Amino acid sequence: MVEVNFKNIELVDRKEELKKLKERLTKTREDRGSTIFISGEAGIGKTRIVEELINQAVDMGFKIIRGQCIPEHIEPFFPFRSALKRAHLDYLMTDKPPPLVLSAYLISGSGLLISKAEREESNLDPDIFVGMLKAIEAFLKDSMHIMGEEENAALNSLSYGDYNIIIRTQRGISLATVIKGAPNEFLIEDMRITLEKLSDKFREWDGNVETAEKARPHLEWFIKSGKYDGTFLAQEPKIVRENIFDNILLGLQRLSEKTPLIVFIDDLQWADQTSLNFLYYLARNIKRNRMLIIGTYRPEEIIPSSGTKLHPLEITINNLAAENLVNIIGLKRLSKEDTFIFISRILGDFDRILGEKVYAESNGNPLFIIEILKLLLYEKAIYHDSKKWRIRKKAEKIVVPKHAYELIKRRLERLDDEEREILDVASVVGEEFDVTILSLVTGMDELKILKKLNRIYRKHKLIYEANGKYRFEHSIIREVLYNELLDELRRKYHRIIGDVIYELNKDSMDQVENILAHHYYEARDKKAIEFLMEVANRARKNYANQEAIDYYTRVLEIVEDKEITICALESIGDILSDAGKFSEAEEKYRRALEITEDSVIKARLHRKMANLYAIRGEYFESIKMLQEALNFTSPSPFERARIFREMGSIKFMQGSYVDALEYFKKALRLLSDSDAMEDIGEVLRDVANVHSILGDYEHARKYYTKALQIMKNAGNMKEIATILSDIGSIYIINGNLDMALKIYQSSLQVMKNIGYKSGMASIINNMGMVYLQKGDLKTALQHYRESFEISERMGQKGTMIATMKNMGEVLFLIGTIDEALQYYRKALKISRDIGDEHSSSYILLNIAKIYIFLEKYDYALKIL
Repeated sequence: MVEVNFKNIELVDRKEELKKLKERLTKTREDRGSTIFISGEAGIGKTRIVEELINQAVDMGFKIIRGQCIPEHIEPFFPFRSALKRAHLDYLMTDKPPPLVLSAYLISGSGLLISKAEREESNLDPDIFVGMLKAIEAFLKDSMHIMGEEENAALNSLSYGDYNIIIRTQRGISLATVIKGAPNEFLIEDMRITLEKLSDKFREWDGNVETAEKARPHLEWFIKSGKYDGTFLAQEPKIVRENIFDNILLGLQRLSEKTPLIVFIDDLQWADQTSLNFLYYLARNIKRNRMLIIGTYRPEEIIPSSGTKLHPLEITINNLAAENLVNIIGLKRLSKEDTFIFISRILGDFDRILGEKVYAESNGNPLFIIEILKLLLYEKAIYHDSKKWRIRKKAEKIVVPKHAYELIKRRLERLDDEEREILDVASVVGEEFDVTILSLVTGMDELKILKKLNRIYRKHKLIYEANGKYRFEHSIIREVLYNELLDELRRKYHRIIGDVIYELNKDSMDQVENILAHHYYEARDKKAIEFLMEVANRARKNYANQEAIDYYTRVLEIVEDKEITICALESIGDILSDAGKFSEAEEKYRRALEITEDSVIKARLHRKMANLYAIRGEYFESIKMLQEALNFTSPSPFERARIFREMGSIKFMQGSYVDALEYFKKALRLLSDSDAMEDIGEVLRDVANVHSILGDYEHARKYYTKALQIMKNAGNMKEIATILSDIGSIYIINGNLDMALKIYQSSLQVMKNIGYKSGMASIINNMGMVYLQKGDLKTALQHYRESFEISERMGQKGTMIATMKNMGEVLFLIGTIDEALQYYRKALKISRDIGDEHSSSYILLNIAKIYIFLEKYDYALKIL
């Protein structure tokens, strides 16, 4: 019997693509991170070529982190969450508060305690503790050396119950922290930075106590800064998301120092917006790390239909391409010659007529080739005559379907009724399924299903087993099964599967809310509304805005309850408003307004629409809308206060500062008897802003101070940092640059503690401007560079432009003309990319000044 091989078929005509990928692997191992996307139609071999690369990468010592986007998983960040979990890195995704640092110890290379900082509740004897650490490290080092581990390895963590000891060593000295709770990457990074500051001073410490005292403030920071008190310092969704992104990035960067990484995400055409945002963030920040990002996608599925907006993946690709951050490798179909080679690797020798037939019907798609050959073999349309495979004369006219869907449908026809039912149900469950759910839905016992699955695998090769779960051999198989179901039967299966998953997970409902939302929604079951609203609210809280809109929209498709409809419409409007999509936001608010009969909701919606008009500069319409809102608010002083505050803001924007002040004071009077302290704090800040712009700095400081105290009592760290920044600006205006710097440093520390990176970039830039006014060009330039690095990392193009402009000015002043021009040109490109004409003209003016200085008047004139 002639053996036919459909497994592990060697790649054909992918030598050039593989060569490019291998070159990238080598560069990645040499600290040159990059991103590669592989595009191609379904069945073209995208995943196959990545698998080939991964096999070689593993041999080269790479660690593989892989995830897959799946259409039925509506959970934000799903592919990365599952990838990190599979790689045992799910701790990087933690949403737990930062650890509580109980104590910190600086230890010399010989094992002596240099300095310490402890909370009052710590009862550790530091000298005994340090001695024990060194003893454990020595024991482990001896033991591991016997097992062949490197001698220069160091102890880095110990755990006991809820307590952990984290140790970092650098240039001969160590820093140990004793914490309660799980460590995060921010703590490890802060320990590294602290060691960097102290290692040169204490690498050869001679035991001098006075010298050791200089280390104490650095250790006390871990106790006193508030960053590691075991609680969140900021709950604002944007900051939380920035921290999660940064924590994962830091963890992957740290891991890549030990071993190069491949992060592979398959089927990006189905990726959620949060995953695409993180992919962009990751790609921007791995240029100097041993990390290679690989993504695959089907280009035919991201092409928008006429008149529709761009697919989210296409937007991400455009953003990456604009910054030269991605290489795209497009896989084409096989040529006739390569199709023949591919067939020979499956069958061996074959007749040319057979090859021509297969090529004509497959058009060179590898999956189609495999399916056609399987079909021809099953139908005995080809035979082996002891020399080669041939096609039967009567079979030469067989109509072989050209599309993989039709080929797979022919394969599915070979299943018996029970096998087909099992796979039908599995296709509704998703890309991955297990026996328990199949048994409960079909009513067959688990043993029978296992036997059926075993036969489907052995005889038909439609599925395979992986880690106790089952998956389809190719996503197209699942698509065919799912699309073949009648709509009513498909909805019925979704509802039953939802009920089964609900019953199986009553004690861990939060783990399956996304899945239940999906199944009940596809079943058009009203039970979906509860779960959709829950996942929508959670997505919004986690700053997954597009996903939240998608969930709220699904609610609107099936809901009949007025209150839920209004809530969903208003929530979508709020998200769109925050995203700057004002016309779309107004449309949602107006739809909610048409439905509601509640006067407070009507007033609130009018106020929100008024805010949209004000942002667009349509102040007359905004005031008119607010006056209408006041007609609905007699029972709600709180809402009236917000309306007056909005009116004050409009007057402020119009330059009517006295009127603005009057409206803000009206708002304060209405809020005075309430416990809405944060609202009061925000209005006090508004009042302070008016006094500041009027030049009444004494009153401005007074109101800023009151607002600051309220925000401190409320624990609103972001507002604290912002108000401190406002106060710092007053001192700059008054010429008290030293006090301005001191306050900016306080604001910066708060932002560091809460991980508010986007705010940090602006504050550091402001500090640079203070140093510039003081005439300290070197320090100003250092601050501008730091601000630029942060804003570049976060993708804040506006701040990047501002800091590059500032760097250009300082570099020109110190005579580094070429570098000044370099930064101006970078800033000019970004400002043009985002349509910032004001910045573009300002930068061009500065470039012209440089050419005038260089006496290149023709260039200068052209630029002017």
